[in-house]
Amino acid sequence: MLTNGYPYTDLHTLNLDMFIAKAKQLENEMQDFKAVNLVSYKGLWDITKNYPKWSIVNNENKSYMAVNIVPAGVPIDNTDYWVFIGLITVDQSLDIESINPVANSVITAKFNQQDADISDLTTALTSADTRLTNAVDYLNTALTNEQTARQIADTALINDISSETVARQAADSAINARIDNIIALPEGSTQGDAELMDIRVGANGVTYDTAGDAVRDQLDLVNDDIDGFTSRVDNLFSIYPQTINGVTVAVDDDGTITLNGTASDYVRIYIRGAELPAGTFTAKYWVISGTTSSDATPSLRFADSIGVDGTRWVNQGTPMAAQTFASAKYILMQITRNTVFTNYKIRYMIVRGNVNIEDYLPSKLSAIDIVARNAIESIVEGDYPEFVVPSKSIAVVGHEYNIYYDSILNGMDFERYTVKPSVSSSLSNAKYFERFFRIIPAANEVGNRFITLGLYDKKSFKFLTDVTFTLTIIPEAELTGKKVMFIGDSLTSAGVFAAEIERMTNGGIVSVGTRQTTVMIDGVSYTVNHEGRGGWSASDYTRSGASWPHDIDNPFYDEAEQEFSFSYYMNTAGVSKPDIVCIGLGTNGNISGLNDVKTMVDSIHEYDSTIPVLVTLLTPPAYQDGFGYHNNKQNAAEIKDRFLQCNVNYINNYEKEADNLDIVELCYQFDRDHDYGVALMPASARNPIEMLVQTNNVHPSQYGYLHFADAYYNRLLYWFTK
Repeated sequence: MLTNGYPYTDLHTLNLDMFIAKAKQLENEMQDFKAVNLVSYKGLWDITKNYPKWSIVNNENKSYMAVNIVPAGVPIDNTDYWVFIGLITVDQSLDIESINPVANSVITAKFNQQDADISDLTTALTSADTRLTNAVDYLNTALTNEQTARQIADTALINDISSETVARQAADSAINARIDNIIALPEGSTQGDAELMDIRVGANGVTYDTAGDAVRDQLDLVNDDIDGFTSRVDNLFSIYPQTINGVTVAVDDDGTITLNGTASDYVRIYIRGAELPAGTFTAKYWVISGTTSSDATPSLRFADSIGVDGTRWVNQGTPMAAQTFASAKYILMQITRNTVFTNYKIRYMIVRGNVNIEDYLPSKLSAIDIVARNAIESIVEGDYPEFVVPSKSIAVVGHEYNIYYDSILNGMDFERYTVKPSVSSSLSNAKYFERFFRIIPAANEVGNRFITLGLYDKKSFKFLTDVTFTLTIIPEAELTGKKVMFIGDSLTSAGVFAAEIERMTNGGIVSVGTRQTTVMIDGVSYTVNHEGRGGWSASDYTRSGASWPHDIDNPFYDEAEQEFSFSYYMNTAGVSKPDIVCIGLGTNGNISGLNDVKTMVDSIHEYDSTIPVLVTLLTPPAYQDGFGYHNNKQNAAEIKDRFLQCNVNYINNYEKEADNLDIVELCYQFDRDHDYGVALMPASARNPIEMLVQTNNVHPSQYGYLHFADAYYNRLLYWFTK
């Protein structure tokens, strides 16, 4: 479409589309002119003759035009060659035998009109040809002018660049000269003072009289800060009480604890202010020198409050051991009564995570406690996400296997960090994505691989931490008559993953239980049994029922014994004995339900110790959109942290194959980005623009439930075929 009646005068923005359109129009008119000027009248039609294209003939008072070259023998009614164009009315007063029918006045008038039309068209085409020639000339002139303008502009640009280069070189030379001049200033010279003004302005905003004053004063401030920090660290080693039950306790500047005296009773030594938060920690302590009257050396312990007996954690000489705390703990050294200490010197260290403490023993930090260590790490390195993964994972030949990083890393920020996976030996179908790692194992890859997930700073690619676990690839197998009991909350009650496992195995694995749910998968209806109860936590199962109003029974609770009893359930519920029991609880109770889950596991093994019990790791919650949809009092990051801490507890307590205990790494297969349901909603009451938000915080879409089925199937197949 033309936006102007004439081409733009700006040579840099010529309206070339107008010229192209006009040229096409003139081309079409030339074709019409050519066709009309080739028309010729050939008289009466004769079937024995050839006729060129555009020939007009007369046959039985009708006119026909040849639309193609007509060979002899083609009938006049063959429309591939002839087109009927009109009737001919013949004046009967004329001698038809001696006068060509074209002499008829009607025909003559028609051809006279055609001659006039052709004459007009010729005039129009001549005029159009002139306009086209003028337009082409104008276009050539415009293009020439444009080329000239471009050359002028390029020349000017080159000149500007050249001038800028010269100016930069001159400026650099001036700077170098000033630097050389400053370096070479004779003693007492004041020349070049302007170049020192910047260094005279301190980071505290003060402008000093001289550069030396600026440097000296700011170094004093730094030293003061260091002394203050050192003082704070030293204060962490203040131990109380100083003397208890006959034993005198002293602490050196390096954190060494010295004991002297005879313990008339148990001696408990606490670290002032050293309260460990919930989490996993590794500890070690060792004796430097001195003697005791017996082998009853102190033990490192932890307690819920000061002044109480603590739980033994580490003895001298024992391997360092990781301990997971569900709540805050106090750390103490406990000494056996009637022990005599003579200049008995010990040191200890506690570090977050399940780590090798020997890596945390630089010379200046040989006896620092957890609080000081964390403070120094925050200053030197900063905090970064930690992996929460079991030591072993299962993949099945031909089945897609995923590890979604956001589901196993606490505090993961893809803008700041990146994960790099590596495999001990090659996998043919491994794919490395930014947010997940995916493989589809082949039949020739059955066996163990070591998978290492490394966490790196995204900008510098500095290594931060890593984790290594064993990936066991097992072959697909056909199962028959296997029964699994799923005990859980609303995720289990939905019935989707149980139904999908039944579908995947063609009924080889079926779910058993007293409750029933019907679901649709790919248009097919499945009815499955289970023990899932919406909103329930592990504590609800180990009591008579949920602590909130409900109408769901608890068939596992023996009212007479006032306890969770799997034996009672099997004797009264009328359910077939399961080959494996899966416990999927924690979403509603998380960390607080650890002891209740243990009660359930112990009860199952009291009934039959050969039944494998698989405890399910929690999947991460939805992003904040899902929480805002349901409950604005919850925070996604906070809940994810709680869920992953629950997973740490489950891994530490239930990954014990020898005891028929194991975990299901449900979180590996769960895609936090895409496995929750979404819906459109207005951006606000004032803005009708729709935005896509998650519609649930913990209940996934059916796609998410199908990912659950993948994780369950892998681990179940492993146990059924191991």
